[in-house]
Amino acid sequence: MSTLSKREKVLLYICVLIAIISSMGVFYYLMLEKVLVLNSDIDLLTKQIQQMHSHMPDEVNLQVKRELLLEGIKELEGGLYTDAEMNPYKFGIWIKDLLLENGLNITKYQTIENKNSIFLEFFISGDALDFIEFLESVSLAEKYWSIPFMVINADKSNGQIEAVFRITYGIMNENI
Repeated sequence: MSTLSKREKVLLYICVLIAIISSMGVFYYLMLEKVLVLNSDIDLLTKQIQQMHSHMPDEVNLQVKRELLLEGIKELEGGLYTDAEMNPYKFGIWIKDLLLENGLNITKYQTIENKNSIFLEFFISGDALDFIEFLESVSLAEKYWSIPFMVINADKSNGQIEAVFRITYGIMNENI
């Protein structure tokens, strides 16, 4: 193999240098294209994040609402009985005593168990005003009492009524 002349060597170095510069130019162009694509992706993602933040609720506001809800739950729980405070037998005695204190006659009494509740059903008779006083006592009870069912037959001439009603009390669910 023959040795290259000085002129051929210079020409070879120039060709190699041109090839290196050209490949660096192509590499730079390809990297520049990737950088431009990535910059446009970054801009798009930044806009999406801003949109998401604008649709997200304010964390401080959510915390305030959460505290208000927890206070409301505690307040409502204050109106409910625990299992240790109340049972259907004890509640039945309270209601019987309250009916009798208001001058009402109990003709029948029974316990009705539902899936989630226990109701006491009373058949009573007596003066309409006495029954209204009983209902007022129920509405002013310290804890939650409910009368979800009531039928009243009234005799207008003497102010006497016969009524059937179901009454229950609010019990605190320990699983909540």
